[in-house]
Amino acid sequence: MPKYQYYCKSCKNTYEISHSLSIVYEVCERCGVEHQMVKVPSSFNIGNKKMEKQNIAGALVKDTIEESQEQLANMQQELKKRNYND
Repeated sequence: MPKYQYYCKSCKNTYEISHSLSIVYEVCERCGVEHQMVKVPSSFNIGNKKMEKQNIAGALVKDTIEESQEQLANMQQELKKRNYND
């Protein structure tokens, strides 16, 4: 589930809550006041390490698949050249 950051206008606290997109928090978990919650826009880092690792892993998988396809094509050609006598 994604994490959302909230700010309470009443108690002036900021905290994170993990929940689905369809849930809307209106009551502060700390002070209990209703209708004072504001969802704070969060920033994200496009060039984070996790994405870089996924891209490296994806490239390795792609290279391995292409290499296997080449080997399979070569094996198929070799088998077609063979003469099978009964």
